[in-house]
Amino acid sequence: MKEGSLYIFPVNYLVHDGGIYFRTSEEGDLGRAPLGSSALQVDDVQAEAMAGWTVLAQGRPEQVDDEDLLKTLWGRSTEEP
Repeated sequence: MKEGSLYIFPVNYLVHDGGIYFRTSEEGDLGRAPLGSSALQVDDVQAEAMAGWTVLAQGRPEQVDDEDLLKTLWGRSTEEP
């Protein structure tokens, strides 16, 4: 949040070795947003069973520069979604 504004972005993500990862471009809206503290919410609804769940994770995002980790995560080294 900055100056009372809350930024909400849809992202594709994956979980690897206890970390949550998502890709973005430094020039995109998410890449330029002030992300001092962030939250990720994932929901699932099974309407026919009248059931569902929500997971909420909160933390500080960090840029990944490790080429080997980027290749492990995305199959190739790229910052573009």
